[in-house]
Amino acid sequence: MGTKNFSNANDLITFSRSSAGTALRKVAYGPELVTNGTFDTDLSGWTDVSNGTALVEWVSGVASFDDSQGGNSVGKPKLEQSITGSGTFLVSFDTEADSSFTVQNGEGLSVVTNDGKTSRSLVVTATSSPWTLSFQLENSAVARTADNVSVKEVLFDDASGDLTLFNHPAGIPRIEYDADGNVLGLLVEESRTNLLTYSEDFSVGATTREDAGEFQGMSRKLFTKPTTSAVAYSHTFTASVGDYTLTLVMERGTNRYTSFGLIAGGWLGLARIDWDSMIIQTAAGTLQSSSVEILGTGPSGNPVARLTATINVPSAGTVQFKNYLFNSTTTVENLTVYFYHQQVEAGSFPTSYIPTSGATATRSADVASIPVADFGYNQSEGTVVVEASTASTAQTNHTDLRIKDGSSLPLVSSGSRVGGSSEGTYSLYSPNTTILVNVSSVVTEGSTYRSAYRLADNDVALSVNGSTVATDTSVTFTSLTAAAIEIGDGYGYLNGHIKSIKYYPRRLTNAQLQELTT
Repeated sequence: MGTKNFSNANDLITFSRSSAGTALRKVAYGPELVTNGTFDTDLSGWTDVSNGTALVEWVSGVASFDDSQGGNSVGKPKLEQSITGSGTFLVSFDTEADSSFTVQNGEGLSVVTNDGKTSRSLVVTATSSPWTLSFQLENSAVARTADNVSVKEVLFDDASGDLTLFNHPAGIPRIEYDADGNVLGLLVEESRTNLLTYSEDFSVGATTREDAGEFQGMSRKLFTKPTTSAVAYSHTFTASVGDYTLTLVMERGTNRYTSFGLIAGGWLGLARIDWDSMIIQTAAGTLQSSSVEILGTGPSGNPVARLTATINVPSAGTVQFKNYLFNSTTTVENLTVYFYHQQVEAGSFPTSYIPTSGATATRSADVASIPVADFGYNQSEGTVVVEASTASTAQTNHTDLRIKDGSSLPLVSSGSRVGGSSEGTYSLYSPNTTILVNVSSVVTEGSTYRSAYRLADNDVALSVNGSTVATDTSVTFTSLTAAAIEIGDGYGYLNGHIKSIKYYPRRLTNAQLQELTT
């Protein structure tokens, strides 16, 4: 199979994810595909398909959708246009802040945009060409407008692309980059839910805030601490017993400290970032862990950081999340900070951002595999080399790759079997939980590792990051026929990145295993 290098999308893998998922990615856009999206003189290029009743008119350079003639009893105003090309597309348009439109791509996928903004955008996919773009007004018995309609193809991993926190539609793999533009690989995560109902709208719970542009595709809000309160956001939710991880992305303003944590009677845990030292302190309660990741320099010239803190909830019940800012004391007025987004999720480590707007949201798991029929797989013997990283070795298990038969029985799985605070044991096991060979304390969370293992009857071997080769000469598994290589899933999700997979249809020597992982 040679090298399967995950530096571009849909790299011959079978992939599914039933919801959207974010990742920092290089993104560029193709040329304009809409005809007459500005409606300068008329509605030419568009077709009014309002259930046989013309309810869309050209008025002074905009398309006017008029549902005041009877609302749903007459039929909702709707315009459509044929678009050439297949793939992933960015659809954008301008409208009134209180309007609600359904945007369809002709394949049944639709998104209702009623987020209170005048400039709207969403990402759609189309598997065939041409496809139909349609706009339908959902407000009943009102008249609203649309203008500056645009459709451009999304060009992933383009050399000219900008680093953007991009929300990938369902079924689109996420190839992620770090803040310096280096490719990390295919992001594979378990399902998680953002328990905060407003991840970006800090007017909910905030006294004052205003839009302040964006950075890396993230909306930026300026919060000013007034005289009476330092609270930027507060949200109450029902928690189970266990760890919860809080994530805030923000940019320093005039404040020295920003705090965030969980309350249940008293503080279960309160994290405080000191922007001078860029260190998270424990201000109250207990933090299981915390981290600061610098994403870059924001428009203000100050750092933009991803702050995380994991807090244990000892008893099920009502818990409150709060974040707020202050300086040396809480009496200082008119302090500022820039908020981007926030997240609270059940789990002992953070995962990628899940946007919310009025309700909690769940990102489904990433499922990726490669059928062995797609390359020269040798059922008798072979060698696999994986380059990957995991977000947390504190997980009980994580799997970077497993080989399955036609009935989905795992013949061989590889990954961390025993979690630790920062390093984990890497094991090769079969068929599910029986460890064949392992190498201890070689997988560090957040760092790329390389593993190479030889598979043959009575000749199994493993080396990780150039370690001494561990062997097993008493196992038989090639009598079962492999059907597919499953990526990042198995006994436990990788929750990290797969940078590359190499397969050799022969058994490599111990020296070669070490060399390939050094």
